Amino acid sequence: MRKFLKICWGVTTFLLLWLVSPVLAVEWDSGRLDIQSLTQLNYLNIEGDSSRSVNTEGAHYNEELVFNLYQYTPGGWHLETHLYSRFTDDPMFQINKRNFYILEGFFRFYNDKMVIQGGDFAEDFTRYTFNTSLFGVKCQMNLQDSIEAKAFVGRNRDEDLDKYVRYVEGASFKGKVKNLSFQIAMVSSNVDSSTLREDSPIGDEENTVGGISFEWSPLEVFRLRGEWARSVYNQDTRLTEDRYDNVYFLGMELSPLTYLNLKFEFERVEPWFMTVFGASNPDRQRYHFEGNLSPSPSWNLNLMYEYAYDKISSNSEAEERTYTEIASLASFWNPFWTREDVWNTLGINLQIDYFQNYNHGSQPMTDNEEIRGNFSLSQSFSFWRYSLSYTYSRYWDYVDPTSEYFSHVPALSLVFFQSKETWSYDLSLDLSYSYRKTVRTDFKDRSWRGEVNTSFISEARGTSLGLRFGLERNLSDNPGGVSDNTLYSYSLTLEQRLRETPSFNARLNFSFTHNDYQEKDSPGDYQEDLLVLKLHMNF
Repeated sequence: MRKFLKICWGVTTFLLLWLVSPVLAVEWDSGRLDIQSLTQLNYLNIEGDSSRSVNTEGAHYNEELVFNLYQYTPGGWHLETHLYSRFTDDPMFQINKRNFYILEGFFRFYNDKMVIQGGDFAEDFTRYTFNTSLFGVKCQMNLQDSIEAKAFVGRNRDEDLDKYVRYVEGASFKGKVKNLSFQIAMVSSNVDSSTLREDSPIGDEENTVGGISFEWSPLEVFRLRGEWARSVYNQDTRLTEDRYDNVYFLGMELSPLTYLNLKFEFERVEPWFMTVFGASNPDRQRYHFEGNLSPSPSWNLNLMYEYAYDKISSNSEAEERTYTEIASLASFWNPFWTREDVWNTLGINLQIDYFQNYNHGSQPMTDNEEIRGNFSLSQSFSFWRYSLSYTYSRYWDYVDPTSEYFSHVPALSLVFFQSKETWSYDLSLDLSYSYRKTVRTDFKDRSWRGEVNTSFISEARGTSLGLRFGLERNLSDNPGGVSDNTLYSYSLTLEQRLRETPSFNARLNFSFTHNDYQEKDSPGDYQEDLLVLKLHMNF
């Protein structure tokens, strides 16, 4: 009975929105109201071991509505409101097991000089101070073309999901003088101790960060960037004391030649520095270099090298300093780019990556390195194109040699296509093979993957039809690994334009997917049949 009621709910919503669509398409001289809706019905049938599936068996519905209101006034002020809500019983779409959830909502009142926004908003001050979204109010003023001031106050949006309330306030000032631009920012956050629960992931936390960043471009071929920030952080005011630390960043970009670009970066994040939702890894010093060489449209070369380590001061909690090195080489070559036939589409790509992690302790707990290379070849013709690739990887572990391995992954992709004024068609074939072998124990993991996709699109009728067939076979002789398994799958998708007018359009999507998972010498086999019906409408 419950499944029947869910289906009736979806069908009723579909018919209701369809009937009132001419009324919902609202527009007037000084504004308009836009409404977008999604009605989705799913039915999943599972045979066999349903616990192996990530989906939930049965019938489910998902309703999403988006409202956008725009109002313009003669005085130059504009009002914009936005509301995005979801009503569903499908665990794949639910947030914290809720049937109803407002995903996003805000209002924005603005003109050429000022912006006032309330509700959900995202703000980006500087790299190490603040960069995230909150629920609250923010104000932005453009005092002149080169001067901007911002201030906000807010909190985390979902107390029940996070299991605490965090208040955040901040302000920034941004200016520009000739070729120098700068920004000063201050952000503070604190957790309301009265909202903490027994299972809260944090304590009575307080954090304040202030910083200044700049960018200087005296020449078109030279740019210098930098930032300094200092934080005062207390993990739990009931148990610990305030900790002070700094972060330093300096970056330079240089183009000594028209076809040569160089980039250098230095970053030092001290162990006790803690950003307020910015981007940083405490206790890390990093040196970064990039170079791009493009002497002609037919060839370019990119080089990258990064060296980093932790335990940069006595405040570090790490016992041994760990070093990380990353190097990369990427190159593209089109040997026949000056020709006027199909050979000018031939492209050759080469990429080599190197990773290393190690420390210098008397008994090193980390000492490994990996090299990975990829070579690919691609070319397009009048009605088909191809791509060939090969990837080799070798991993060394000097602490645990039994985990060392090497792997080979060749792959082939073929695409056939045809396009006319009112319709188009394509057929693709993707094949790949993966072979991985441990060096010391001779355990082998092998995988074959194949997939065929075809689609037909009729612009005149507003119809799109797609078919997919897939096969994946995995074999392993590792006693502690996954049992040999095979996955067969196929799917059918159909999209049809129902109506399209200047004030209303509707699309109906139908899809059917079948997955057959078989595992050797195990009762974990299962089959999935998934039916999905979607109705998209824009008013």
